[in-house]
Amino acid sequence: MPTKKEILKHRIKSRRRNKRDSFFLNSESEQLSSVSVENQDITSSPKALRVNNQNTPISISKDKALYDKSPTEDSEIANKKYVDDNAGGGDMTGVDLTGGTGISIASETGTTSGDYSATLNFDGDVTAAGNSFVYNTEGPFSYFQSEHASPYWVFCSGGIGLLSNQWRHAFLASASQSTYYQYSPASNAEYSAFTTGANGVTSISTYDDGGTTGHFTLDADGDITLDAATGTINLLDNGSTYTPSASSDIANKGYVDSKARFDIAIPKNEFKPSVLNSWYPPNYNHSMGSSITAADFQDQDLIYAHIYQASATTALTGLMLNFYASSAVSYEVALYDVTLPSDGSAAASTITQIGSDIQLNSGSALTAYRYYRIKQSLSSYSLAADHGVYLIGRYTSGSGKKSLYYSGTLEVE
Repeated sequence: MPTKKEILKHRIKSRRRNKRDSFFLNSESEQLSSVSVENQDITSSPKALRVNNQNTPISISKDKALYDKSPTEDSEIANKKYVDDNAGGGDMTGVDLTGGTGISIASETGTTSGDYSATLNFDGDVTAAGNSFVYNTEGPFSYFQSEHASPYWVFCSGGIGLLSNQWRHAFLASASQSTYYQYSPASNAEYSAFTTGANGVTSISTYDDGGTTGHFTLDADGDITLDAATGTINLLDNGSTYTPSASSDIANKGYVDSKARFDIAIPKNEFKPSVLNSWYPPNYNHSMGSSITAADFQDQDLIYAHIYQASATTALTGLMLNFYASSAVSYEVALYDVTLPSDGSAAASTITQIGSDIQLNSGSALTAYRYYRIKQSLSSYSLAADHGVYLIGRYTSGSGKKSLYYSGTLEVE
């Protein structure tokens, strides 16, 4: 009686001779321990090749040795070793989608390797749980944009922000500052930004794409208060010096100073000195001597020589005089800052000369009865409150009474 192995070999040969469409190898552990096909051609094209292995391993060999060929064609059979060698753990460096219905990445179970990381590059939409996401770039942001009303994340260099497609706002945080962005519904290139950095330094900015109509308006249903701890509030014109033009424009210090200058009129008056090199007050024939002290400003001198008194600290910028002399002599004038004495006092307590002696006609002798003028800078001399400005004069050549007639202005700001 033939054995089962012989019967199986006979069936294989019989089926090959009869050119059947199917080829079967059936191994059952209780009946057959091994099956081998030797020197047989089974490369014909059966419609089905069925290998049913329940408990007995089915191995592939080459000349009864380990089949270790690395398959090169997709249709070639591969053994377990090849599969294990080429399916090791590691990172997914790329997924290239060129067509089809998509890709599904599920949790991995039963592995001995570590976690996998993946980089996905795509040119179309990514569908997740029924929602569509589009990769986009706007201004400083690169992000996945959700097509529904829920917010989506924004990824950008230096920080992570939250951006909403419906309300068009974003928050960007970096190591040095954080910024809240509010975008125009018309364009993401037009927006406002509220930025806070180190020490609480904060700026509010608007951006108009290619224009200058990103206006900023403060409209308070009440007061608007600007309170600077340093006391400095600056106005700039596009980063440069600001100069108001319209009547409703805010004025800065530079503009106010330029417009707040005023001139104190010095009415027509006369010096009548009679002693060479001795100082005299106007309209009063009293020699104050050639060297002035506080005691020289006393009694009538305090009245005749006085031209201006400050109620608050004031800057003196210049002196302008128009004058002529009755004789061909050289003349000088001088200005003094005088601390006004209290009522009933005989003389000033302190005096300070404002600048130096002012030589008329550059120290040269005047031509009698000819018109002259002079403009002398006072270098913004600071005159304290309740101090007075006094003008005195003298001639420095000739002898006898030599009158000088004058009028002018004291420039103050």
